Amino acid sequence: MKRETLTFLPVDSIIAWNVSTRKTFFLTFVYGLNTNTQRQSLWRDLRSIAGQMHMAWGVVGDFNTTLYPEERLGGEKINYAELSTFAACLEECDLQEVKSTGAFFTWTSGSTWSKLDRMVENSQLHQEMEYTHISCITEGLSDHTPLKIRFPGCTNRKSQFKFCEMWCNDPMYKEIV
Repeated sequence: MKRETLTFLPVDSIIAWNVSTRKTFFLTFVYGLNTNTQRQSLWRDLRSIAGQMHMAWGVVGDFNTTLYPEERLGGEKINYAELSTFAACLEECDLQEVKSTGAFFTWTSGSTWSKLDRMVENSQLHQEMEYTHISCITEGLSDHTPLKIRFPGCTNRKSQFKFCEMWCNDPMYKEIV
């Protein structure tokens, strides 16, 4: 996979080219700020990108808000204005959620669980890479669940084994090898 990084708004984006399928797609990585007011710039930036987007596009990251009421358990009362603002942005940008498996809630703090992290895609990415999939990996070292993106036809190339002769000088070399 070939990548070119672009940063033209307060979100980071890359253009990726899948060598095996010869398809180009655009990925935007986001981090939503903590309040609905602070996230307005994210929604504005996504709308701006969507207005210029003429290729397959996906957006992935921590949106710092839920999309549906059932995506939060415990914690503060749900702010329905936040949900509708997020939903309206996705609809205006022609973005739908990518199917995921694994942990449903992607963030936890004490007795609060929420689905804050996700990937959404436009209809062109969905058509070109129909089986894009997100695995929400069981909690690790962070309060967020890592997301693993799998694109159809993208294969992991085996890296070549490299041997440095200097390793032979290590006193543990013979024991390890």
